[in-house]
Amino acid sequence: MIPMNGKPLTFFPVPYPDETFYSVICRYDFRKGAQSFRGTSEELFGNRIALNTYAPTRIGILAGHLPKRTGLKAEYFINHTTAFPYFSPFLTKERRDTFLEYMQSDTAGSKSKFFALGTGKLRQPKNLYLRFCAECWIDDINQYGEPYWHRTHQLPGVFMCHHHGETLMDSSVCSAAANENFFMASEEMMEKGVPCGIFKDPVSEKLIALSVDSEFLMQQGIQFGSYDVILKKYDLWLRKNRFRSYSGRTWPKELRDAIFTYYGETFLKQVNAFDERSVTWVERIIFYPDKLQHPMYHILLMQFLAGSALSFFKEKCPETLPYGQGPWPCRNPICPYNLKDVIETIEIRYDMSYCRVLFKCPHCGFAYRRKNPIPKKQQYNGYVYIAEYGPLWEAKLIDSLVNQHLTPRQTCELLQCDFYTVDKYAVQMGLWEDGAVTSYSKRNKKAISIKSEKTVLSFDDERTEYRNRWRQLIKEHPKAIRTALILIDPKTYTWLRKNDLDWYEKQSPPAQYVYTDWAAKDKECFPIIKTAVEILRNDEGRPCRITKGMIIRSTGMHLLKRKKSLEHLPLTTAYISENMESLEQWRKRKIRWAVKTIYEQSGRLSIAQVLTKSAISRECFESLTDYASECIDEILIMPKEK
Repeated sequence: MIPMNGKPLTFFPVPYPDETFYSVICRYDFRKGAQSFRGTSEELFGNRIALNTYAPTRIGILAGHLPKRTGLKAEYFINHTTAFPYFSPFLTKERRDTFLEYMQSDTAGSKSKFFALGTGKLRQPKNLYLRFCAECWIDDINQYGEPYWHRTHQLPGVFMCHHHGETLMDSSVCSAAANENFFMASEEMMEKGVPCGIFKDPVSEKLIALSVDSEFLMQQGIQFGSYDVILKKYDLWLRKNRFRSYSGRTWPKELRDAIFTYYGETFLKQVNAFDERSVTWVERIIFYPDKLQHPMYHILLMQFLAGSALSFFKEKCPETLPYGQGPWPCRNPICPYNLKDVIETIEIRYDMSYCRVLFKCPHCGFAYRRKNPIPKKQQYNGYVYIAEYGPLWEAKLIDSLVNQHLTPRQTCELLQCDFYTVDKYAVQMGLWEDGAVTSYSKRNKKAISIKSEKTVLSFDDERTEYRNRWRQLIKEHPKAIRTALILIDPKTYTWLRKNDLDWYEKQSPPAQYVYTDWAAKDKECFPIIKTAVEILRNDEGRPCRITKGMIIRSTGMHLLKRKKSLEHLPLTTAYISENMESLEQWRKRKIRWAVKTIYEQSGRLSIAQVLTKSAISRECFESLTDYASECIDEILIMPKEK
């Protein structure tokens, strides 16, 4: 076993469970006699390297000089002493190959390969200090005779030990300094360590769950394949939790709000996952799958969707179908399997975000379509869009008309369809001639034939015709302005405007723009609107809700429909906004009117009478019952007190 300096290695420590690659080299350096960082690096790797937790380099050089019988190959070091298993499920195949090549290459890793990993651009910052669990170190001393740095404890977002549930300790070793020197774990560091935070429930419970799932990925992340597998699982879990539609549309705002409610602001800020910007880590995961996101964010999303990362990976999420799980019923009325669940497979397509599904019975060939998802229990009745009647239905049609000599009406009753369906298929199958169909179909065919005989003009001929019509129009009305001509022949105007705009502008009268004195218009409109509102509010009949539309209808001032006009009428607009009624205000006014009317007519009042007279639904009236009682008291009780 010859290292880079030509001298044989007399020993090399075997990594402990969940030990970082940095910790293994620290133990080697300590037993070797605490050489300089550069000396140990050149002895083992031929050059100084970066021993970071994520991706230490030149592991292949070290593994190549260790005996094969030890099993300490580059693959072993990568899987058991680096964070590669933690990142592995979220890497594409290309990025995973780059990751492995960068770490196990026996040549100095280039900066281009390091940046190709994408870890340098992760938004989750690394810990400032190396961390440890005091209980874990005590267990390590009892079992192995010495403590060591654990991989899981160094991950961002891990503030509590996954094994003991205790808060991790920040050591005195700065993470940046660890790249330039060896700091072996020791009992002295354990005495100097300080807690990385103080956490109370429910934040501590969520932090422990995050640590458990982080450790789960660190141990088993390699076996879950590439990121393509994760994206498919995300799709199923998002559909199951109703954050993604059947057509694939995702609602990120609803998902963000639900995650915020689930975790809480305190926890999200603690793990650096609270983002007030327009693009959050949730959207980056869902909408930017090509970009590497930190695994901690993936774990948070998995916990929200499936309860834990373990459940997300291990449990099979059932595919959410718009019509529930099959089989589905046949809807052919003459099929022996009518309304029975015999359709095992369906064809689903999406058109303009709408679901289109084809159901086809394997026994009779009857096929029907649905476009609106409905529950399974409602699929046995109601109207369906028939795509194909199938051979069984067609054979029954032939038997009814040819062999049994049934009338069209009897055939319709037997097959449960209309006359026009019988006509259509009887003609297609050669049972009837075109002249034997119903009068409705005859009229339809005649209309179609007349329409088809209409001469279709070429574009040049059509343009010439519309130009002549516009010239004739101007000739007949020489003093008419452009707007008047448009009102006389809007079809010609529309065609020319769309297909011959330059000619239209040259031949038409010049456009006239009318100046509007908006200040005077505002003063003119305001008293009219004010009078209309007072009439609507004081009307003796059943109260009408005072809305912008009602004001326009009562005054005939359609000018107020246009948004730009309202911008020039500040006084009128402000008055309308102040006097428009909400639904609750309108209902209260109806209650007051109902109480007054009932009392004047009968002299007696009750809640039931007010409910009926006011014409308010029972559900809406429940919240206004106290108000109705107050109105009744004002009429019945107050006069007596006087």
